[in-house]
Parts: sequence; C-alpha cells; structure tokens
Amino acid sequence: MYNIVFSDFKIVHAPSLLQLENGVILLAFHGKKKQQVYQSIWLTQYKNKQWSEPREILSGSKAIGHCSNPVLFCYKKQLWIFVKTGVDPTQWQGGLIISENEDEHWSPFLSLPDGILGSTKNPPLILPDGRILIPSSREELVRWFPVMEIFDPQSETFDVISFKTKLEPQFRAIQPTLIPHSNHSILALFRTNLNFLYSSTSIDGINWSSLQKTNFPNPNSAITSVTCSENGDTYLAINPSSFNRRKLWLIRYHEEEKYQQLVAEIDHDNYEVSYPSLLILDRENLLVSYAINRRSIAVKIINRNNKVAN
Repeated sequence: MYNIVFSDFKIVHAPSLLQLENGVILLAFHGKKKQQVYQSIWLTQYKNKQWSEPREILSGSKAIGHCSNPVLFCYKKQLWIFVKTGVDPTQWQGGLIISENEDEHWSPFLSLPDGILGSTKNPPLILPDGRILIPSSREELVRWFPVMEIFDPQSETFDVISFKTKLEPQFRAIQPTLIPHSNHSILALFRTNLNFLYSSTSIDGINWSSLQKTNFPNPNSAITSVTCSENGDTYLAINPSSFNRRKLWLIRYHEEEKYQQLVAEIDHDNYEVSYPSLLILDRENLLVSYAINRRSIAVKIINRNNKVAN
C-alpha cells in the first residue's frame, strides 16, 4: 500500500517524511529530470491509499544554484521545508519555504540570516521553553563540523551553538539527529569520517558534552532517528558498515534501558542505499524512505516489532 519507488529522475536524493494531523503523509526530496541543469525540490503526498505524482515546488536556477537537502517540519499550523541553495555545500545559503494551508500552496524561498543554514538533514525539536532546536552543520573547504541553531519564535532571533572535540582537525562530523529522553535530556548522533557514529548529550539543548565515539559503525553517511513518545523507544536508520552504503539497518533501541534490536535490513542488489528518513505510522509499523544509488527514491513499510538476527 505505502511501498513505491520514484525513479523518473537523472539524480535524486535526500528524502524527508512528515505526517500531518489529518493522516496525509508528505515526502520531499531533491532531484533533477534529464532535461534539467539544476536540482529542484519535489513533493509528493500519500492520500487515499496512493502517492501523488511528485511536483516541483522550488526550482533550482542559475541565480540560486541547486536546491538541496529538504527537511520537513511542522510548527503550529505551518509546514516548513528547510532548504539549502548553492552550487555546492561549501557555498550553501539556508532558507525556508512555508505552507499555511497543508501543502496547497508554498511560499517563495525565504532566506535565513547570514550564517544560518537551518536543518541540514534531520528535523528540529521544540524545547520546553518553546524555542526550536535545529540540528545543523557546516561543510567548509578545510573542515566539516556540527552546530546547533536555536530559533526563538518570540524574538525571531537565532543563536548558534558549537561543539567541543579533542580530535584532530581532520575529524569531520555533520548532520546530527536528535533523540529526546524522558528526563528532557537530548542525545545527538553524528555521521563522521572516523568509521563510527559519534554522540553528544545535553540537558537543555544549549550546553553539549564533548563528542564521543559510539559502537555504531558509519561510512560517513547520513543517519536518521525517530522516537516513540509512548515508551521512549528510538528507531535508528544507519548504514551498518565503516566502508560502504550497500545495506541499511533499522534498529530499535532504548538509550536509558541499554538495549537494541535489529528490526530490518534493506539492500538493493548491492547498490548504494542511503540518506534515510523515518516515520512512526502506528503501534505496528514504520515508514522508511531512502535513496537508491542516487537515481531513485524508495518508500517502504516496516513492522517495527520485527526481530532480525544479525
């Protein structure tokens, strides 16, 4: 019912899932058709048991370059899509497009302030005080590093929080995913170039511990997570290797209770499977979307209670 592959693209990548209160599911990604020069942002809906034809909602151009890495987020009654524009990540400009009417119409590209990129891979968290914690990162010519951007809706201002690390300057860590805990602390996980995910924790979203190595392998590829509010279970999607992206694992784990269980293993004939996005559908099912060889976007339903031997 939910399973589909979108493949009518020359290049396509970076899916992002979001479910609306009315049950409609949105899927955004960047891509370009064969005749296009620049990447655009595309959006499809799952409604009435079928996916709509992807439509172009923000077009790349010579003036703004490629449109990349959309991240869907719902804030109050608004839908936001964080977008990066530019020729490559070293020159990205952060921005938003906003819908006030559940995807019927989207605003033009709204530039964020200088030095603010918005979310670079995974969705934000709303902190107890109402501020928005945005997981972000920078990919400069000489270094890649994570930051947190904190947006205050009342003052409409941003703060940027850096991370501490004792590792070599060549260490690269980007695109954090945020995992909230029941005690209101937050775990951030990062993709890195050191063959493993790294982590940092915070009690308030502002003060973060130094980055530490985890036991999750990582071939410097994007990760994502989603946490169940009912029992605190987190579902994590990773490439379970330090060297390639040929498999995707979905893992259920509970940081506070110290357990983890492989829920699903996904592969596609040895092609790259990468850049996952996750959604909890109900008590039994997850929805995962990911790129296959950067030539198609897949959507697949997964039983979240599976137990797979590994």
